[in-house]
Amino acid sequence: MAANLPTNTAVRIERTGGRDRLVLTPFDKLDDPPSLLALRVHVAQLLPRIDLPEALLEIHARTPFGSEFTHISESAARVADLPISLCAVLIAEACNMDLEALARRDIPALSRGRLLWVQQNYMRAETITRANARLVAA
Repeated sequence: MAANLPTNTAVRIERTGGRDRLVLTPFDKLDDPPSLLALRVHVAQLLPRIDLPEALLEIHARTPFGSEFTHISESAARVADLPISLCAVLIAEACNMDLEALARRDIPALSRGRLLWVQQNYMRAETITRANARLVAA
């Protein structure tokens, strides 16, 4: 490479700010071949369209990972529809969203107060670690 550097038109050394800098000529952009475009369409048609909350609740139904989230003061404390609240808080945290975006006044498990309570009392490093371990094991 060093021997061909002086004749290589795709590589040059420029002096900028008192320092040498290697500059490479970018490759020409190639259009995606029709076969790749057809494959993308085919794969997209094979994948079912599902909402993220539905997928998370289905995963909970198959693995009961939500049972690893215990109340900070009472490990046996449970409320109605806790998995719904847990999944909503997990989605909010994973997507860096405010809980307000997932809150629904007409669904008790998704009320703003309930989501805040679940976040404060069930979301801890140790419970997330245990839930993750259950998912990995499944």
